[in-house]
Amino acid sequence: MMMLPRELTLSFRERVVAFEKESEMAYITDTEQLCIEEGIERGIEQGQAELVCTMHQHGMSIEEIAEVTELDVAKIERIVLEGGEPSSAS
Repeated sequence: MMMLPRELTLSFRERVVAFEKESEMAYITDTEQLCIEEGIERGIEQGQAELVCTMHQHGMSIEEIAEVTELDVAKIERIVLEGGEPSSAS
């Protein structure tokens, strides 16, 4: 096996370390990714619930809300009955 002179070995190592620092990217674990996705889903559901309640408070019928939001009637009824709190069962 051939060995590089010590000076070249140290120079190469410094360059590798510098390259690794430059190309370092933030790493998100699978668990963190799942938590992020769950948070996004909850946020979307909360926004839908608030929208449904506002539309209902402004006199729109459940059927009209369903037509506009493309949510099913049962989900809209559940949201209205729960007072805008998104349920865990979608």
